[in-house]
Amino acid sequence: MSSYDSPANSNNRAAVICTDYQCRFEMGYINSFKEIMEMETAMLKYTLNYLSEHYKKEIALLNPN
Repeated sequence: MSSYDSPANSNNRAAVICTDYQCRFEMGYINSFKEIMEMETAMLKYTLNYLSEHYKKEIALLNPN
């Protein structure tokens, strides 16, 4: 579970519900596409940071430069 997790019945404007293999975005009262892009950007940053911290050995096997 991530810091973005929120119950599915949350009254928040935005929530991300994550299971072992997927995440679902729920947003209400969207004023512009920029809000969606901000949520997507935040989730991508979180995901990449999580992977780099928890899968260092696996990433090293790929030998990235």
